[in-house]
Amino acid sequence: MPIGWALSIDVFTALCAVIPLLIFAIPQSRAVRRADTSMVSEFKEGIDTIRNTPGLARLFLLLATTVLVIMPSFTLLPLLVKQYFGGGANQVALMEGLSGVGMVLGGLAVAAMQLKTLFTGFWQGLLRLVLPSH
Repeated sequence: MPIGWALSIDVFTALCAVIPLLIFAIPQSRAVRRADTSMVSEFKEGIDTIRNTPGLARLFLLLATTVLVIMPSFTLLPLLVKQYFGGGANQVALMEGLSGVGMVLGGLAVAAMQLKTLFTGFWQGLLRLVLPSH
């Protein structure tokens, strides 16, 4: 594959990451300016913001778990392929590519389950509005 194609794939994936940022509204918290701010007080304020914002604590927990579990695997994958399996650069690329495909398929599966839940909840809510409850 020529380098131009590889760079175009990189540009395409970057656009896939930037476009949702342009579409979805990102809530902004209001900053309160204080004269006596220190790094520790700002850190505590950040922790309070994470705790008090719905869903943000779960997102941080998910990201922390992902970093602690997945990152060592990706970091040690070239060593594993070379030392244990006796492979080379092509096998490392194949393993990392398949790992990426697995993550995308897993994300799509989770999104499909969430979509099914939202769809089912929509119809159940509509039926509750239409049908009289006893």
